[in-house]
Amino acid sequence: MKILFSLILICLVPCCLKAQDSTLGKTKDEIRALVKPYPAIKLAPGDNADTITMQGGLKTIVFYKNDVCYGSESILPLKLMDMVTQKMTKDGYKKIKDNVWISPSGVIRVELTVDQKANSFITETTRADGNGSN
Repeated sequence: MKILFSLILICLVPCCLKAQDSTLGKTKDEIRALVKPYPAIKLAPGDNADTITMQGGLKTIVFYKNDVCYGSESILPLKLMDMVTQKMTKDGYKKIKDNVWISPSGVIRVELTVDQKANSFITETTRADGNGSN
């Protein structure tokens, strides 16, 4: 069972990270349509944010202003942090601070925050220029 759980996490984490990139600038309806075909992904819709949960303790909150996504936060198990940072490096993200990366295009900013008490970390994805939430 532990092996199956690990395989599910390994498969879902890259999808979760890719989903963060692809949600910025999309409308609420577009994001909900992206999630709909996947029964293992549960959507809790809201007015200004949607919560997306997946097996293995993965959770993403997508934030909206005027029904357009301006950012997201994912909560992931701490044991996956190395895999996430390696994936960002492989995808060309540049580390600009100890816990902040910028996409190759310079448009997406990802900040990682460790929560030792909860044995997890949070990835906060926003536009690098800061536009959207104001």
